[in-house]
Order: sequence, then C-alpha cells, then structure tokens
Amino acid sequence: LLNYQDGIETYRMRHKGTEVQTFKGVAFVDARIEVVGEVLRDIPNYPNWMYKFKDTKILKEIDRNTYVFWSGVSTPFPYKNRDIVVENETRYNFDNGTAELDFWAAKQFQYPKQSSYLRVGLLEGTYLLEYFGRDKTRVSYQYRSDPGGNIPLAIANWIEIRHFPYHTLKGLKKVA
Repeated sequence: LLNYQDGIETYRMRHKGTEVQTFKGVAFVDARIEVVGEVLRDIPNYPNWMYKFKDTKILKEIDRNTYVFWSGVSTPFPYKNRDIVVENETRYNFDNGTAELDFWAAKQFQYPKQSSYLRVGLLEGTYLLEYFGRDKTRVSYQYRSDPGGNIPLAIANWIEIRHFPYHTLKGLKKVA
C-alpha cells in the first residue's frame, strides 16, 4: 500500500527485469455500475476527469465495448508531452456483477505521430468494476506504462506515474 487518501487506496508492484512498475488504485464510487461504465465509454470527456489527459480522439469504434482512440497527455516541464494510441475492450460477467475494461497500446493501429508529442510505446491496464449495491461500485484501476524519451523511469515512477491512479479515481468519483 502506497497511500490511502480520500477513500482511495494506491499500490505499487515491481517486476523483475524491468524498472516499469504497475500502479493500482481502488475506490468505492457512489454510483451505479452502469453509470461508471458509461463514464468509461465517454472517451471525449476523459480530459475532464482523467489525470493529465489534455485531449482525446476516437479513431475507431469497433462496437459499443471496443474502441481505438488517441490521447494527448501533459507532462511537467521540461519534458515533452506524451501521446498514445489506445485500444480497449470491455467484458461483462452478469452472474457475479462485474465488468472489466482492459486497455493497451494499440500497436496494430497506425496513427500519425503528432509533432508536439512523444509517442508512448508501452501501456497496459485494467478497470475492474464490481457491483456493491444499487448505488455503490468498487473500481480498481491498474496499469503500467513507460513514458519513454528523456524521462528516466525512476523519476516517472516516483513523481508522475504513481499519482495517476489516485487522481484518476478521484476524478471518476466526481464525474460519476
């Protein structure tokens, strides 16, 4: 456990052979699981609640639960902002009241690099939504990412990336 603040628990996991760490946040959201799911589907609205997201653009809607999108992410000075092409897919298990949204860097989808951004090559993660009552959903947000370029991973892990789960879940709770 890294931290517990505002009802949000954050965790870190290290992996042998790489400095890229996995970060996780867990929070209860006072909203129906369907509402939380709709917030996660509303990709154009991500910059209003998802930490450091500046812009998003849906590139391909495969179906209601599968998208490819581009996102621009702000980074602190003196580093160049990052962008990433993301693919996601949502699966439901109605028998146990869960939904899982997996996301990853879309390597098979070509989208032109933007001159004001540096492209992120490694991203993978999951949102797990769990029904805890008609108006209560537990959300677990877990991911790992390598920002690449001139940002050393040790700095990214310590300063920037470790704050994503907390601030993203805080924004999700507010919007939902």
